Amino acid sequence: PMEDDSRYFNIEFNSNACVFFGFSGGSDSIMRQIPENDILDFFKPNIIKNKDSWEIFYELPFYLIRRYFKSFDVFEGKKIRANCFKCSDNSNPPHYLSWNLVECEPFTFHKPECFGLMTFIK
Repeated sequence: PMEDDSRYFNIEFNSNACVFFGFSGGSDSIMRQIPENDILDFFKPNIIKNKDSWEIFYELPFYLIRRYFKSFDVFEGKKIRANCFKCSDNSNPPHYLSWNLVECEPFTFHKPECFGLMTFIK
């Protein structure tokens, strides 16, 4: 969320709203975070299941970002580095999708240098 800071959040959901909320200190290790309240209260996930698919909508509140990045500010036009992924490694056949191209060996989604820019708009 901060320019020139390689730390990032790792938020993962499955189709049953089970969530992994992690934080990377800029290395290959991601530490699981246990919020004080129920984690679903932070993200407020809304899952829509169809016959052959599902989709999720959730929130990442600014106050939660500021717990980790004290000077985080939001304004129209602000850019943050991020990526979005869909992973299905236990399906047949396994498949993966990313919003921004990930090119690295060995392959991992945890490469901030492969994140793209997202812009806040009204």
